[in-house]
Order: sequence, then C-alpha cells, then structure tokens
Amino acid sequence: MGGNLYEDGTVRLDDRGVTIRHFYFPFVSRFLPYERIESVHLGALPDIGGRWRIWGTTDFSYWYSLDLRRPVKTMAIVLEIWGWGRPAFTPKDPDTVASMISAGLARTR
Repeated sequence: MGGNLYEDGTVRLDDRGVTIRHFYFPFVSRFLPYERIESVHLGALPDIGGRWRIWGTTDFSYWYSLDLRRPVKTMAIVLEIWGWGRPAFTPKDPDTVASMISAGLARTR
C-alpha cells in the first residue's frame, strides 16, 4: 500500500488512488484507483442538492459522501469515473486535493 499524500477525514489520497471516506452506508469507504478516474472537477456547491445534501443524492447523477460540515463549505470535487455514477465529496482543502488528483491522473496516462 502506498504512503498517504493527503488525508483530512473526508478523503485520503495515495500513490494508487483516491479513498472517499463514508461513501456507502454505514460509513464504508470507496477506493478509486487513478486508472478508473476519467477526470476531476472542482466547483461551487449548489444550495439545493449540494450544500444541504449531507449524504447521498437527489437525482442519482452525483453521489455525495457523508460530510456533516458540508453546509458550511462552498466547494466540492466531482470525479468522472468509468462506469456508473459521479462520486462527489467536500475536502477541507479542495484546491489542493483537485490538483493532487490531476497529478495522479497524469502519472497513469
């Protein structure tokens, strides 16, 4: 297992991929290797279906991991992955996490 590059309780990045904490019920993490991620998007959280969505989805286009602090956050990361769904999460430092995931994607291409 590779050493952690970033970890904040909502997400862990290492040299193999991204682990989104509290993704599935009850409190199960989801690991996505960089090879499975098509792209990473950093964007503002919408109020409806975003900031006030602390876990899950409203329309099945995005799936938010559990984050009880999401209502006070403004930015989210959405991963485009091979297969179904778009995992979304709100790390403490979204700019750093997005750039680190982009770097991980570049290494695997």
